[in-house]
Amino acid sequence: MDERIAAVDPQVQIPSLLWVMTKHAESGCPKIAALVAHQLAALVRLNQADPLLNDTAARLAKRWRAIQATGIDLAPSVH
Repeated sequence: MDERIAAVDPQVQIPSLLWVMTKHAESGCPKIAALVAHQLAALVRLNQADPLLNDTAARLAKRWRAIQATGIDLAPSVH
């Protein structure tokens, strides 16, 4: 594993992830959804010390992979 990636902590990963999620909200691009899923999976791999963060990120990664695969948001509209 690349030592530069392994050295990244959640205080760096989470803001990056939020930025990418915002870009997806603005564009709906399935490639950006794939990037969100990838970053969530990396968060799980690289931060084994926090079980709650890992569980949440793993569940969200699964949902984002589904969003990427379908190209649409799986949640019903609130409007």
